[in-house]
Amino acid sequence: MKTRASSLGGDASIELGLPKLSTSTPNCLPSTSTGPDIQLLKNATLFEHVSYLGCSKIDDPLNEKEMLEIIENFNREKAHDAISVIILIPNYLGGIVKLYEQSTKTEISTFLLSRIRCCVRGKNNSSECSCFAISFTQFREKEEIHQCHVFRCNLPEMSSKILMRFSNSFKNLEPNNENDNGQLLQTKKILSTTTTTGTPLIGNNLPAEKGIEENYQFEAFLEMKEEDKKGFTICPMEKNCLKLRRDREKRVVVVIRQVNGPRPLYVKKCFGLLLAPGKNVREADMHLLDIENDVSGENNRTYTIEGLWNPINPQFEVLNTETPKETRVCLTVAADVILEGINEPVRFNIECKARIYQQYERFFYVTRKAVNESYFLTIKVSFSFL
Repeated sequence: MKTRASSLGGDASIELGLPKLSTSTPNCLPSTSTGPDIQLLKNATLFEHVSYLGCSKIDDPLNEKEMLEIIENFNREKAHDAISVIILIPNYLGGIVKLYEQSTKTEISTFLLSRIRCCVRGKNNSSECSCFAISFTQFREKEEIHQCHVFRCNLPEMSSKILMRFSNSFKNLEPNNENDNGQLLQTKKILSTTTTTGTPLIGNNLPAEKGIEENYQFEAFLEMKEEDKKGFTICPMEKNCLKLRRDREKRVVVVIRQVNGPRPLYVKKCFGLLLAPGKNVREADMHLLDIENDVSGENNRTYTIEGLWNPINPQFEVLNTETPKETRVCLTVAADVILEGINEPVRFNIECKARIYQQYERFFYVTRKAVNESYFLTIKVSFSFL
C-alpha cells in the first residue's frame, strides 16, 4: 500500500488518515446520510451482501498478525450479530469508499481510500477465509487511535475480489485507467528527480472557510549517490531495488512535489532528514543525517533535500554488509518539513529495498531512476487564509 504523509504533532487542526467511523460505538458504523439512493460512481466497483462485524482498537495498524486475530475473534463472536452492507470501492487512490446499509440503501459511512493503512484477508482453509479487515489511524488532539474494522462475505472468492480491488486501487493514482474488464492499465510514473511530466492540479490562494477540510496530494522521489573517483555518481536501480556498494560515502536526495490541492502548500523548511534500516520502523530508531543542501525549485513547486550518509557508522551496519545474491535489505528515509500555512511539522516516509555489493563492484549500465511514493494529506482549516 502507498505511504501517506504523517503529522509529527498533535494539533487537532491537522487531521491525517481520519475516516468518518465512530469509536464510541465500536460494533456499528455511524449514519452520515439519510439519502435513499445509492449514487453509483463511474470509477468505482460495487460489492453487495457484505456483513460488517464491527471494529476493535489495535496496537499497530500495520500488524497483519494482530489483525488476523481480530478477524478470528469477530467471526466467532459476531456470527449472528452483523450489519449487511454494500461497499462501493473507487478504482483510484484519491477516490472515496462508500458504505450503504443493504436493506434500506442508506449511506452509513464515507472515507477516502487513501486513509486505509492496511488490508488483510482471513486465513485460507479456515472459517475466516471469507473475511477481511481494514485498519485506520485516527488523530484526536494528541492521541493516535488505531482501529481494525472487520467484514465478512457470503463467499470466500468475494473477499479475494474485494482485496484485489483495494490492491489495484492503491496502485492507480488517477481515475479512468481501467478497461471494461476491470483490469488496471499501466500508469505513467515519474522516475527521474530532474524532470517532471504534467501540470500539477493546484488551485489559487482564495480564502478558505474556517472549519472545512481540504485534501492535498504530494509525491516524493528518492535517489542515492555514491562517492567514486569522479565525485558522487547515481546509484542504479533494478526491479525497484537500489544497488549500493559498501564502505562508500553516500548522498541521500529527496525531492518533494505537490501534485494537487485547493491551494499551494509550499515547503518552507526541512529540519530533519533521517535514515534507518528496515521498514515500519519506530521514530526512535531513525538516525539524523547531516543536511548539505535544501532548496526549492520550479517556482516553489518542488523542494530538494540532500543529506550526507556515512555507512561506516555502527548504526548502519545492516546497510553496509554485503547481501547474498537473492537477498535484499529494507531501508526507510524520512524528511521532516514545515509546509506553508501549517505550523505542525509533517513527515514524508519513503521505504525501499536495496542490495549491498562489495566496495569495488562495477555497474556497467546505470539508468537514472528514483523511488517514487505518493501521499495524501487532509487538513482542517482553523482560520481563514488572508
